[in-house]
Amino acid sequence: MSLHLDSGCNPARTRAAARTMARLPPLLVLVVLVGALGPVDARGEGYGYFTVTPDPRLCPAPLCGGFHLRAVNQPSTSCADGSQQASCYVASADFGALEAPPSFAPGEVVVRGRITAGQYPGFEDLGQLVAESAWTGATDQSVNGSFFRVRNLGIVCVTSPCFSIEARVLNQTTILALSTLDLGAVDATPAQLAAAQAAAQRGDLLVAGTTGPDPGPAGEGLALIASQFWLPEPAWPRCLSDAECSTGARCNAAEVCFPLPECEPGDPCPIVCSGYCENAACASNAECDASHYCASDAVCRPDSTCHLEVDCNLPGNDYPHIECVGHGICEASGANACGWECANPICVDLLGYDFGACAAVLGWGVVDGACVALSGCDADPFALFASGDECTAACLPAHAVPALGLPGALGSAWC
Repeated sequence: MSLHLDSGCNPARTRAAARTMARLPPLLVLVVLVGALGPVDARGEGYGYFTVTPDPRLCPAPLCGGFHLRAVNQPSTSCADGSQQASCYVASADFGALEAPPSFAPGEVVVRGRITAGQYPGFEDLGQLVAESAWTGATDQSVNGSFFRVRNLGIVCVTSPCFSIEARVLNQTTILALSTLDLGAVDATPAQLAAAQAAAQRGDLLVAGTTGPDPGPAGEGLALIASQFWLPEPAWPRCLSDAECSTGARCNAAEVCFPLPECEPGDPCPIVCSGYCENAACASNAECDASHYCASDAVCRPDSTCHLEVDCNLPGNDYPHIECVGHGICEASGANACGWECANPICVDLLGYDFGACAAVLGWGVVDGACVALSGCDADPFALFASGDECTAACLPAHAVPALGLPGALGSAWC
């Protein structure tokens, strides 16, 4: 057996699912060199897999509104202040290596990256997550067992068990040879199960679960019974130099200095920096040509395109849209094109916008679908609400208002 995507279970295998890896037959373990979290990357910093949970507290940033990180398969997590904690709070996260930040729905997010010093003056100990890759949980089911990265080796056998699957324990160097991956306990959709199968073919499927025996005619195999699985988020192509990027783009390997993509946490990594291709850096629209604007991630992007919703509301990003009071939206499908929504213009989602490294509270606005207090140096070019109640009343959901009679409007100021 190689990959079970059905809901059926082998009763004997299910009863044995709670057994720990410490009780597995040693011959089924390909590598048994257990490594601690924090292998050295090209810049000598800690690096690993973390579960990432948004901080739900409503207080001024950077003390609230960041993320909680927990190193998987490890008893503790190394925080930016040098302490070892069950989990670490970081005030910000850099998801620039991804085509878009993870949505944190329906399930929790697992990120491969590192925790660095914080970006807020005076709050460096709060830390920042620099994400290299991310995976989103298929469901919101609770997680049971260890975390693995799974690859279908494509081996075809004439009998079973057939050890055609490789499962690496995340943040360690242990690799298991599996005869079966059973995803039946995960309440996933057929489309998610198909995506899981495709990800396993690429070696890019994350699974949490427990192991148990998988008997067959040729002997006893090893099954991984999943309690949850994670699908990869789209990421920008990795690069070592500008020569690997398209015209007008550059490779930021020297800045982000990620390990090589094939270098897993726990492995000794060569001293080589990799990065991802990005458009030219900018601090203002004046540094971009006439057909580009300076986006929220400080790179020049073509007009009418976006990385986040806030980009479709920045000065200099000119694109045609319907005439009504409202704000731009990022239609994150295909080319990530800007669109328009007739709504309260102050309700634009400000996720990803940098108001400056100041601690002053500027007001309240929508960030990733929730009203939060925003701090920084200057709110320009955006308007903010004076209180969380005002933000919630106006934006969650937006309230209808009388028509303003604008030329070409749809009959109301927002809808």
